[in-house]
Amino acid sequence: GVAGALVLSYVVTTDAAQIKVSDETFADLGYWMKVRYVYYDERLKTGDDERHVFDVVDARFNIEGQIAKPVQFYGEIVTSGAYASGVYDTLASLGLRTGRDNTARLSEGGINLVFLPELQLRLGKIRIPFTRDQQEARYSYIIQSDWIYDAHGLFGYWRNGLLRLFDGGANLHGEIAGGMLRYDLGIFNEASSDEPLEDVAWAVRLEFTPTML
Repeated sequence: GVAGALVLSYVVTTDAAQIKVSDETFADLGYWMKVRYVYYDERLKTGDDERHVFDVVDARFNIEGQIAKPVQFYGEIVTSGAYASGVYDTLASLGLRTGRDNTARLSEGGINLVFLPELQLRLGKIRIPFTRDQQEARYSYIIQSDWIYDAHGLFGYWRNGLLRLFDGGANLHGEIAGGMLRYDLGIFNEASSDEPLEDVAWAVRLEFTPTML
């Protein structure tokens, strides 16, 4: 049958607090979440009444700071869903598949070693420096969607490879001439074959921004 749905979402974000030991040693704490209300009408499942579902689509706790100027760190813990897993099983049995659970996991995080502005090394579960989309945060999306429309799976190899958002790895990067030229040279877990982690994946990115822009 055909299901009708009304979706209302609201985003809450805040840089909640700072832990500061000195000007060179500190940590900024933040919190971000999306709350969604969905109304499914009676056409969702024959014989059932309508359903009203309030849920947390995303909740993200993040921290970033530095131990000293050469040693920076950041991390983000993300969870999706406000209820115990049994609630989502019940919703699924009614035909309301949310795709969410209440499991918290490390979304991304790492350390950044700053030798010079032109020479830095980032390590951890970090963003893969290949496309601009991978470098930009997606947290402002009310309804998240991917930047590649791939109904026939033509980009499956690349989506699991260089186009995935982040993975374990290391990235040598820096800014030259006051940021006019930026470079990234990364090595990551290989994840695009039928037997992942047998090799590594390389990613290279160069950005040139003229001073007049």
